[in-house]
Amino acid sequence: MKMTIIELRGVLQALSQNKSYREIHKQHGTPKTTIGRIVSRFVDLNLTFKEIEALSDEQCISLFFPSETKRFFEPDWFDIHKMMGQAKFTLSLAYSEYEKNVCEHRRYSYASFCRRYRDWQNENGIASNNSGNIEYAPGERMEVDFVGDDLQWVDSDGEIRKSRLFVATLPYSKLFFTEAFEDETQQSWIKGIVDALEYFGGVPQVLVVDNAKALVRHADWHEGDIQPAIHSLCRYYNMQPWACKPATPKQKNRVEAAACDVERWIIAKMTSKQLPLAYDLDDLNEKVRIKLDEANEIPFRLSRFKKSRRSQFEEEEKSELSPLPQQPYEHGQWKLLVADKAHCIRLSSDFGHRYSVPSQYTGKKVCVRICQEKIEIYNPSSLELLGTHKRVRTTRGSKTHILEEHLTSAEKNYRRTAQEWVEIFVCKGMDRNVAQEFVNAAYGSVGNFPAGRTCNAVQSLFKTFKPYIITNAVSVAVESKRISYQRIRALCERYEFANETNSCLNLWERRLIEDEEPLVHENIRNDYK
Repeated sequence: MKMTIIELRGVLQALSQNKSYREIHKQHGTPKTTIGRIVSRFVDLNLTFKEIEALSDEQCISLFFPSETKRFFEPDWFDIHKMMGQAKFTLSLAYSEYEKNVCEHRRYSYASFCRRYRDWQNENGIASNNSGNIEYAPGERMEVDFVGDDLQWVDSDGEIRKSRLFVATLPYSKLFFTEAFEDETQQSWIKGIVDALEYFGGVPQVLVVDNAKALVRHADWHEGDIQPAIHSLCRYYNMQPWACKPATPKQKNRVEAAACDVERWIIAKMTSKQLPLAYDLDDLNEKVRIKLDEANEIPFRLSRFKKSRRSQFEEEEKSELSPLPQQPYEHGQWKLLVADKAHCIRLSSDFGHRYSVPSQYTGKKVCVRICQEKIEIYNPSSLELLGTHKRVRTTRGSKTHILEEHLTSAEKNYRRTAQEWVEIFVCKGMDRNVAQEFVNAAYGSVGNFPAGRTCNAVQSLFKTFKPYIITNAVSVAVESKRISYQRIRALCERYEFANETNSCLNLWERRLIEDEEPLVHENIRNDYK
């Protein structure tokens, strides 16, 4: 809340008289939170009340209520517009330069960057109404959509089935890809995008999608909220997702044109005389692929050099695409789960196996992507990758899987290696040979986790007993093969008691009496029983 100079000086005068917040509120009507901000600002300025009274009204207001700086850094749109006049310079390249020079919390997203550039063009009367290849650069973007009409076909049982055709195109060369699916679920969208990238043999910079619910969580006039699954796909291929404005198909006009081409050159040709016959959907897609390759080889009507989509792609655009990863993207099932008090999420579908998350997410929701061979965990708001686990489906063995980077400082004590424990005991003052024998005996008798707990408990004895007492106690425990925290602590207490009372304690005699069974002889003279 910004105040007038009269109110501000009145509050400052009341503060100089050591009045309480309640008294100032009753006298001037200023909210207590505003008074608290004035006090905090006064402390930061490190000035006296007399020095503030000597300031002018403008200086006083600017000190206590400084003007807010703009949150986002505004690019120089005029320079960007001049660069756009150069051959093969695109908004994507301009955004890359902008991204390098501006810190993350002060820069626009790619979608907002493009929108604000168009707004700047409209405000300065230089917006272009032309459409076509002028604004496209090779390898810049890929647009995806589904064709409006269904493809009817007859399966091996003689039943007529309908399939939806997914379409993807590269606007520069107009090369397009299509594939038949049973529906338009998120899994169909993702498989279509992955297969399209494999067909093109490379990855563009931007993926342009429409506002289907499978792709966008919340449509927005400025920037849609992309689904986590699509974010994960784009992150894997290093693409930037971009959602069109609602009810604005001209922002993906190339894929709209490609959808018309699919209806004419594939659906119309395959169903002109009779419905195509296919054993299953895979067999149908093989027939669709033949028609697709034929359509991409058709020459452009207005081209003097008789270029086709395929030839223009091979000559001018293929080299501009980024290389594909070694393995194609694997689609997984997404779930929103809550981490338990041990900072793990449980998958009931996998026999109750638990997978760790960072400890700060205890009791909070995380996004989990369940793939065939791995489990990926993401931050639900920023979609930052928190960890990747190997998926386990066995019914035996340990069902809790914790990544090393997710361990807390207390948990790391239980999961140290045997050699690490030896070095810790040596640093505490224990003899190296005794430490080595103790750790080997502990890890040899029980599993790694119980042995780690025993070592951690013995380590805590160094806070109470001297190193030579613990060394003697551990040595006796190892020789008697009774390795436990209670046994070692009892021996330490006996040694300490012996030292304090300056008496001699025969531990060996006590051990023999307590631990060893009496010897039994078969032949004893004069034994007539």
